[in-house]
Amino acid sequence: MDTTKFIIKESGLKEEVSKKFIIKMINHQINNCKLDYVTEWERDHSITTESKDEKIEILENKKKKFEAFFDNCQSLNPATNFNIAIEINMDHS
Repeated sequence: MDTTKFIIKESGLKEEVSKKFIIKMINHQINNCKLDYVTEWERDHSITTESKDEKIEILENKKKKFEAFFDNCQSLNPATNFNIAIEINMDHS
């Protein structure tokens, strides 16, 4: 199995830009989860929402933790700069 790895780094971001970026990514994951469910449901009306609801709950909790983290950072030091790194791994079979 071959693997390709990409790392994207962004440095010196302000709190508001970093927060929006991460929250937007999580919201995108939530929306994809909902869309995936609808696609699966169209194929098989007997599937339940249990798995989807669990994934969305996990993502909503992550979002709340990030929001609290950024709110705390802002109150401690409004001039904080953030560094964000995204790692993308693609496995080639």
